[in-house]
Amino acid sequence: MKKYMPVTTFYSRMLLFVTCTMVFSGIFLPAHAQDPLKEYKSFWFLRLRRFQYSPTSPAGVVNAFYIENKQSVAIFCSKNSIEFRPFDKNEKNFAYRIERTRTKFILKAGPNRPSCPVLKRLQSWEPYTLKAVWQSVTLPLITESGAFMIRDIPFSLSDHPPFGRVMIFKSLIHRPLPIKTFNLFPFNKEFRLQAKLIRNPQPREVFIETMRDLQEPMGEVGALEFSYQGKTYRLHAYWENEGDDSQLFVLFKDKTTGKETYEVGRYLQAEKIGENLYLLDFNKSYLPLCAYSHYYN
Repeated sequence: MKKYMPVTTFYSRMLLFVTCTMVFSGIFLPAHAQDPLKEYKSFWFLRLRRFQYSPTSPAGVVNAFYIENKQSVAIFCSKNSIEFRPFDKNEKNFAYRIERTRTKFILKAGPNRPSCPVLKRLQSWEPYTLKAVWQSVTLPLITESGAFMIRDIPFSLSDHPPFGRVMIFKSLIHRPLPIKTFNLFPFNKEFRLQAKLIRNPQPREVFIETMRDLQEPMGEVGALEFSYQGKTYRLHAYWENEGDDSQLFVLFKDKTTGKETYEVGRYLQAEKIGENLYLLDFNKSYLPLCAYSHYYN
C-alpha cells in the first residue's frame, strides 16, 4: 500500500484563510441552496457551538489512553472524583473496565460497580438547542465507538489501528468552554471553486501517517481538479464514509502553511453539486484535531 504523509501538498499561490477551529463532522448546508455569505456564517456558528458546548469538544480533552488488543482501562469512583487508569489485574476496587479486543471495545462492570454511577451513552446532541440525550448502558456492552458519561465526566471510544483510544473530557459543569470566537479572515467568494472529480479506475486504500506515527487507512476516490487564476491544481479526495460520494474529504497545504496557518496543513469537505462535480469552499477549511491537543493522533 502506498504511504501518504499527513497532508497532500497543494502547490498553490492562493492566500487562504487562517482558520482556528475544530474538526467535528458538522452540518454542511448545501452551497447552492442559500446565500454563500449566510452559509459561511452558519457554518462557523455551528462549529463554535460545538467547540464551546459539545460533551466531546477538543477544547475539553484532559487525558487519553491508546490501548492495544487485550489491554484495558479501569474506571474508579469515589465520593468526589472519577478516575481513569490503566487496568491492573491485581486491582480489585475498580467500578468499570474498558477492554480492547481487536477492533472493538468491551465495557464491563467491576467489583466496585454498586458504589459508582451508572454509565450512560450519548444518543444525540443538538448544537442549536444544546440538548443532549443520554441513555443508560446495559453491561457488558460491545461497541466499535461512541461517547459515554459517568456522573458528569464524558469519555469517548474510537478505533485508531492498531490502537483503540479512550479519551476523557472535562466535566460538563465546565460548559461552555472558554472560547469566544475563531480567528478568521473575511469571507471571500473567490475561494469557492468548482472542481471536477477525476476518479481512480477503482477506489484504493491508502494510509495517512498520523502525528503518532500510526497508519490511518482511507479510501482514495480520485483527484479533484480545479482552476484558479489561470492555473490548474489537483487535490486527492477520500471517502469520509465508504461508498458515499456526496461529500469527499480533502487534505492540503498552501503558502500559508507553517506561517499563518497550522504547520501540518488543513482539511476541507468537498460537496457534490453535480455528476462528478464538487464545490471546494476554502472559506470553510479547518484544522486537524492535533492542532488543539497533543492527545489526538
